[in-house]
Amino acid sequence: MIEFSQVPRSWGFFDVSHKEWLHACASTWGGRIAQLHYQFLTNQEIEIANSKHLGHNYPTDVITFPYAEGKRVVAECLIGYERVEEQARARGLPLEQEAARVMAHGLLHCLGFNDQTAAQKQEMRAAEDYCLVLHAKNL
Repeated sequence: MIEFSQVPRSWGFFDVSHKEWLHACASTWGGRIAQLHYQFLTNQEIEIANSKHLGHNYPTDVITFPYAEGKRVVAECLIGYERVEEQARARGLPLEQEAARVMAHGLLHCLGFNDQTAAQKQEMRAAEDYCLVLHAKNL
């Protein structure tokens, strides 16, 4: 089950196809989504969560809390939607594309991807790019 809560009104592009796409992303790496909850927060709310859980005093685009190990996904992803909007503008990308990248990033953390080293960041970016290809085909 995939759930979205507190989706900004301006983000009217979420529908069933996004859930199908996320399932397809997970299965690409042998994963299965049992329960995945995306909650959308303002910059202020995500900064508080980032400080509380990670000790970082700034707004971020996504914080992932995986509750299962292996390829069975049970997780919560906090999405800093204002930060995502800022990133889309700065990168000259459609909001939906940047939102999909950030959502995929959170899911990929649940599937064992990390982004601490340069090599891990490169692997994560390649996986995100692949998910975006699936997203374009799925929608």
